[in-house]
Parts: sequence; C-alpha cells; structure tokens
Amino acid sequence: PKSPQLDGLLYLKGLALSRKGDGEGALAIFERIAREQFPTAEGGLGPAPSRGDARYAAARAYEALKQWKKAKAAYEEAAADQPDAQAAQAALSRVRLSVPRVLTTQRAAARLELTTSNLPKVNVQAYKLDVRTLFVRDAGLTGVHAVRIAGVSPAWSESVKGHAGPYPKAVTKRIKLPSPGAWLLVVDGPGAQPAVSLAVRSRLKLFEEPAEGGQQRIRITDAKGRPVAGAPARIADGGSVQAGRTD
Repeated sequence: PKSPQLDGLLYLKGLALSRKGDGEGALAIFERIAREQFPTAEGGLGPAPSRGDARYAAARAYEALKQWKKAKAAYEEAAADQPDAQAAQAALSRVRLSVPRVLTTQRAAARLELTTSNLPKVNVQAYKLDVRTLFVRDAGLTGVHAVRIAGVSPAWSESVKGHAGPYPKAVTKRIKLPSPGAWLLVVDGPGAQPAVSLAVRSRLKLFEEPAEGGQQRIRITDAKGRPVAGAPARIADGGSVQAGRTD
C-alpha cells in the first residue's frame, strides 16, 4: 500500500476491468487515481504520476457508459494533460443536423429523415414554392435550396423530436404536404446550421434516358407507371431553358 508504484498498478487493473467489460469497476479505479493522494518515492503523499492518464481513461469510461454530461466534464478536466481530450470533448458537444436535399412523394403524407446529434427538438417549417418561376428565372433549380425566405410566413410549422445523444442518429418523421407541387422544408434547432430539403409532391415520375446522337430523352409516367403523353417539360441546358412535351 505504501509503494510509489501503487497508482500504476491500480491503473493497469482499471484497464483490465475495462477490457473485460466492467466499465463501472474501471471507472471507480480511474476516479480514485485522479482524486486521491498516493505514496511518492520520497516517502510522502502526492498526486499520482498517472493522474492525467486516469482522468482521460475516466472520461472514456463515462462515454462508454453513455453518461454524456459527465464524459464531457471529464474530458474538459483531462484536456490540460491529454491533447486528445479536447478533441473528444468537442466531438461529444458538436451539434449536427442534416436532411435529404430532395424528398419526393405522391401523397400528402411524407417521411422526412432527420439526422441529428445534441438536438432534442428541431423545428420544421414548410414554404410553398413557385418552382416554374424559379426554374425560368434561374435557368434551373441549382439554387433552390438558397431561396430567401426572410419575412415570408411558412405554410405550416411543427416542432418534432430529434436525437439528444452526441452521436448522429437518423430519425424518420411523418410530415404533410397539403397540396401538390414543390415545397421548401427548412429545419433548424438551437446551435445548429439550418438544413434545407426540396420536397416535391406529384403523382408523376420523370425518367431521363439516353437517346441517339448523344441526346437525352425524358419519359414521364403516372402513379401506375403508365406513360403520360403531352406532358410539358422544361430542361435547363447550359444556362438556357428548353421546353417541350412528351410523345
């Protein structure tokens, strides 16, 4: 018990318990090393030489046990001695939010997949788009996700549950698109960069197929997969817009 090597032996025991899956037992040892005084080579008591390693190991143990708040605090405490601790603490605290860039549905009910971390709740706002005007004005829809909506009231807004844990998790939420057409879905939450998805509700499906002479052929079908003749179509090509109809 009076050996100056005591803390090192305890640290090895903690590692062994951790490898066996005894996270609670390992954590207790690491916390003891980080907090208590241990015998020194001079015969007195002082901080354990392995204190820095023990603090970092304790933080990792808290993380493995999914005790996120304690893990973040432990990493912050260990950052003075362990360079990797600061990066680990930042990773656990990072707020993430993403949605698919494009969502298509044939009915009013649709499924929106949200990938979040450290976001218990997010807000979804829906704006109806005049996609034809945007397409002609901008010669395409490449900038549709950056359409300015400041000062415009959404058609509807809803608060939905996200994922409060630190690791990104996909959560599927049911939403409604009241009428056919294009909708801009803006999703945001505290500390997150807003994410934007273009949602299209239509009973038509569009297929692009290669044709002779290096050209592309557009095929449009209805909800049952039947070709739709005479359907108007517009194609952005090199900054210009070409209009036509299906055969």
